[in-house]
Amino acid sequence: AMTDGKDAAASLYMYDSPPGHALATLRSLGGIYAAISALAQKAHFRAKRDFYAAFFRVGTAWALAVPIVLAVAACLPQADRLKASRSLEPACLLLVQACLSFLFTPVRQWNPYFPF
Repeated sequence: AMTDGKDAAASLYMYDSPPGHALATLRSLGGIYAAISALAQKAHFRAKRDFYAAFFRVGTAWALAVPIVLAVAACLPQADRLKASRSLEPACLLLVQACLSFLFTPVRQWNPYFPF
């Protein structure tokens, strides 16, 4: 499909195409939904509010990772966008996964947030 004389399938950078925009939007909306759900759970379960506050922060970081990576990549030359997004996005995901691993560690002496 050609739009404005540009073939979206010929783009090397995923987020320069309409499906890429849709992926970024869906990921952001999913993160917003997860963050709102964590806030609702925080209000409902008073005993676990510290855990859900930390979970909200991690979920918000996950939701903001793609827009931040896209903003950084947009400032770079076209040739460097793919390299930046392919390195920054997994790095952000690794950081979020490490935080989630800590939050779900069931040893109280290491993790006071674990609610179970």
